[in-house]
Amino acid sequence: MDKRFNTLRVSECREVSLGVYVPAQELLEYAKVLDSGAHRPTAVAIKVVALEEAVKSFILGVDSHGFSFRKLKNFKALGRSHRHRHLVIGMCGLFHAFGQDLQKGVRWLNEYHQRVRELMAIPDEYERRNQMTQWLLPLVLEHIGVSLIPKLVELTDLFATLDDTRTYSLHSSFEGHLQTPEDIDISVIAGIDERLQGAWETMGWMLTVIWEPMEPIKSQLSTGKHWMHANKG
Repeated sequence: MDKRFNTLRVSECREVSLGVYVPAQELLEYAKVLDSGAHRPTAVAIKVVALEEAVKSFILGVDSHGFSFRKLKNFKALGRSHRHRHLVIGMCGLFHAFGQDLQKGVRWLNEYHQRVRELMAIPDEYERRNQMTQWLLPLVLEHIGVSLIPKLVELTDLFATLDDTRTYSLHSSFEGHLQTPEDIDISVIAGIDERLQGAWETMGWMLTVIWEPMEPIKSQLSTGKHWMHANKG
């Protein structure tokens, strides 16, 4: 019987995960060669395909720790549907955007560390919480929420239409008039390209963690694996 992704043994998943990732990385490097001028839409389409392959690699990497995502009934859809894989890519893009704003928030809190210390020193718990909320909430909304919420809306829309972006970046279409990949607005493509780069960075980090997990991560993976098997029904 021929082996498929969903019939690989757990012991085989890590090697195959690495094997899937290597050509995905090569696709990304090839896209960078095309990453200029009229060829940029094609480069973006190739980067989408590279990320789709990285999604497969990630699932196999997770299953190498004893998970069973490949056994889930929706896994076939993930393997066959571009849109399903784009959901995972979109999540990586959102994590990257959130991480950037989180770093901004940490830097901002560092600037106000003296005020934070003063508030934390208030002995009465109710008064401490009240003053922290009154002082902190408006600043959080101003420095983080105001930029993060519109960004989340933008990214959700962008990744929801990623399949169309991939298609129109590679193929000509005729819907009342001829549209070719060269007709795509380069400024739009540049924005998509930037978000894809963020998604790739997040995916690369997650794969590194999965392939070579440190002890605390191993413990969390083991806990997650047992929970998944206990609740699979």
